[in-house]
Amino acid sequence: METVKKFFGFVLLLMALYFLRTILPVSVTALLTALLLLAFGVFGGGLDRLTAEAGFFPRLKKFLGLLALTVGLYLFVGSLLTGGLLLPPVSQWFSFAGGGVTTEQKEPIAWYHDLEKGLQAARAEGKPVLIDTWATWCANCRVLDKKTFHHPDVARTARDFVAIKVQLEKAGSPVTKDFMKRFGLKQYSLPTVLLLDRNGQLVRILQGVVEPEDMIREMQTASGQ
Repeated sequence: METVKKFFGFVLLLMALYFLRTILPVSVTALLTALLLLAFGVFGGGLDRLTAEAGFFPRLKKFLGLLALTVGLYLFVGSLLTGGLLLPPVSQWFSFAGGGVTTEQKEPIAWYHDLEKGLQAARAEGKPVLIDTWATWCANCRVLDKKTFHHPDVARTARDFVAIKVQLEKAGSPVTKDFMKRFGLKQYSLPTVLLLDRNGQLVRILQGVVEPEDMIREMQTASGQ
């Protein structure tokens, strides 16, 4: 019974961290999650010795404890290297130590990282606008970037757009509030892609991981093709 209480206690703490992730710095969220899992692994039975006569539940307890220790260590190292919840690709590990050489993958889309400069360029060139909102803690943002925006056909279609990436790290930050008010967004949800026509009018809001073919179709509609 005591083990069950400990288990659900840790689950409740993890749920609390999940809901606090939008207001806590990513590095703090990652570190707290890692420490919580490591604590569960230690006190939840991950280091307990099993006898040959041990039954199913002691073995399950040890398995869950070892799993928590493994994931906790993974997140802990990831928080030290990247300040986020996931480790970077192996090719980037040594760059954080300051002495390694890494091979950077070239972005297939030329992104602006300043909203005002991007919108100004779009007005000057008479182009529609593609805005991708993201945050460092957002796993689906990385999926969208790698799966869709790195797709050659999407990148080719994006040449007719001015592409802008906007970082909205926290739901309640002034940057996020101003952005949502400016474009009439009712809900903080990432990733969210906004498509503006050549006149700067918002014509489409896409949320979640959009498949490459769907993104191309929406972009062609926004550009009037």
